[in-house]
Amino acid sequence: SDVPDEASSPTQPIPVKPVGLSRLTYEPGDLVTAEDTSSEHAAACGELVDSLGELYNAGPFTPWVYRPDGTP
Repeated sequence: SDVPDEASSPTQPIPVKPVGLSRLTYEPGDLVTAEDTSSEHAAACGELVDSLGELYNAGPFTPWVYRPDGTP
């Protein structure tokens, strides 16, 4: 965790079997484009990522990125 004064458990029981049936991570390149959907939908997705300040995923159970009050 990157939240001040908060600590994650040193171990997280993440199962490795059976193999996942779907993707468990995503990257900025996975964001929809106008070719995938409509230009309005793609623009809304881009605006959402911009409002969050970044897109971060380290796999299953990734916590939200901590942002102090007043920051994007």
